[in-house]
Amino acid sequence: VLHLTGKDSGEVRFPPDSEIAKKYLKIAAEKKHLNAMWRLGQLYASGKIPVDYEKSNKWYLKAANCNHHAALYCLGHHYWKGLGFEKDPERALFYLKKARKVGNVPSLLVMAEIYQTGKKGGRPIDLNMGKKYLIKAAQLGDINAQFLLGQYYRTGMRGFEREGESAVLWLKKSAERGHKAAQYAYGRCFYDGFGVDKDQVKAVNWWNLAAKQNHALSQFHLGDVHYHGSASQQQNFKLGISYWTLALKNGHAKATTRVYLITQCLHTKVWRIVSNLLLEDSLLYEYLPRDIVLEIIWKISEVLISESYAF
Repeated sequence: VLHLTGKDSGEVRFPPDSEIAKKYLKIAAEKKHLNAMWRLGQLYASGKIPVDYEKSNKWYLKAANCNHHAALYCLGHHYWKGLGFEKDPERALFYLKKARKVGNVPSLLVMAEIYQTGKKGGRPIDLNMGKKYLIKAAQLGDINAQFLLGQYYRTGMRGFEREGESAVLWLKKSAERGHKAAQYAYGRCFYDGFGVDKDQVKAVNWWNLAAKQNHALSQFHLGDVHYHGSASQQQNFKLGISYWTLALKNGHAKATTRVYLITQCLHTKVWRIVSNLLLEDSLLYEYLPRDIVLEIIWKISEVLISESYAF
């Protein structure tokens, strides 16, 4: 485990090394150490070593047969997602319910998803059962469940009515624990005045927290707020462009349009050429992978920012 996480044992610093971790976990797993079986299953599914869902599920099953709650959860999750198994929501529910019986909380969240999405997984939709499991997971402190519950109350999705007070309650709980998507959504409540009084300053504060965790949507909206300015936010072109380019780097599609429009405002021949790189139909996309094109755009945008242009 120390080699897997790269943590300090107190006396010796163990560098992260997944292959060494696999070696020792396998020794312990073969001696029927339950946590080692589960962690070995996780390692095979993690991508830290070549992914092998067959081996991952083999070790999960060994631990699950001894009622290891996390292994039961992982097996249920793999059956639901079709990882190493044919997708089977009924088999997934079988293991997830067993995991819940021995105290596993995240299993409630996956069960909620199975009941809420229904036909996509090959079974009837049951929104009421989905709501029941999601609310229970949130009440038991699952940070992702708290976010989703708040988000569904905010948007009126998955059988929930839009309720401002409930949305704010659950989004705040998750946001205060550092969930970046919840921080964005909670900030959006302040921005829109949904469930709370409108307060752009508080919205920006929460978006800043999410942006520091590379939440692209928060970065995009911060770009809008700073570039255009408002009664409560001083206009700052350079900072606005900076946030847009961060959002672009983190994969937000609309940020491409923002940066493109900015480069269109530049009148030099060089920047007219640069603006063409941002067009989705540019020949550049035919010869280079999209991530390379975005990296090129990102580097160009950094130069633009450093010049402190104001349009």
